[in-house]
Amino acid sequence: MDVADGGKPAEGPPGPGWLPIRVHQTGGQMLLDWVFFGDRRLAEPFYEDSVVQVRTGGGAPLVSAPLADLANWTGPSLEPTGLIFHMSRCGSTLASQMLAACPANIVVSEAGPVDAMVRLEATDEKRIKLLRAMVSALGQVRNPGESRYVLKLDSWHARALPLWRRAFPQTPWAFLYREPAEVMVSHARRTGMQMVASLVPPAFYGIDPDGQTWGEDYRAQVLAAICGSALREHASGGLLVSYDELPRAVWTRILPHFGVTPSAEELAAMAAAARFDAKSPGVPFSADAAAKRDQTTTAIDAAVERRLAEIYRKLECLRASAG
Repeated sequence: MDVADGGKPAEGPPGPGWLPIRVHQTGGQMLLDWVFFGDRRLAEPFYEDSVVQVRTGGGAPLVSAPLADLANWTGPSLEPTGLIFHMSRCGSTLASQMLAACPANIVVSEAGPVDAMVRLEATDEKRIKLLRAMVSALGQVRNPGESRYVLKLDSWHARALPLWRRAFPQTPWAFLYREPAEVMVSHARRTGMQMVASLVPPAFYGIDPDGQTWGEDYRAQVLAAICGSALREHASGGLLVSYDELPRAVWTRILPHFGVTPSAEELAAMAAAARFDAKSPGVPFSADAAAKRDQTTTAIDAAVERRLAEIYRKLECLRASAG
């Protein structure tokens, strides 16, 4: 098997213990890079963090294979137990870190190769086939006792809910959201890539690409498109979860919706994980909702009222009616 760095593509995807990390085009051919993880668990807040840890110092071998060969991948893998969609900046990383604290759970958080399949320019049939194969390759059972598999997806993937439902029609899903002004303040502090038109095109959200693609109104349109998609698809196995319900909702609502009854040991592990900042493990959690409400601006308030207020009310009403 040839090493990707400077070598030619390998013949077919590698075997167990190798995880896909990057889709790219070289010489007119779509390639998929794989790295050997062995039995190392995905414990970091994001999949890319785990890749960096494994690749630091060049310790883990890397190979490339044609992306088309991914469809032939077979291995000891789990079907997804549940999918987590989210509005962004609303506690989804907290939820995934709590789930990752349980050894029985394989948790893949916002993996770039998954996003590449969601946005792949291909027929629906090919996209579904490759998406299923990618999810399967990432869900390999690499440790004894691993019996569940949860994917936390990128926020914009809610726009692809119909694709996910066709690919995984029996898999339950949850959508996490938060009071819109608090999310908007978070993006004003540090803009997420979903708000950058050159990274996630406006057309993906159904937004006019010839319109303004920056500022508070654009951010509000992006969030409205994400939340609106969850509203439309809610009846297809969805669960709405508010940030205000966390962390308890992970074990009282999300896991039961996924058909899981956590053990006493798992409850303790999740509660312990919830005491720390999800994106900075080791740093104690500090509530910031009040501070974000205090930092809202006239422009944010106007954009929320114009684009998001009604959608947020509908999410809240639907969540309340579902019990």
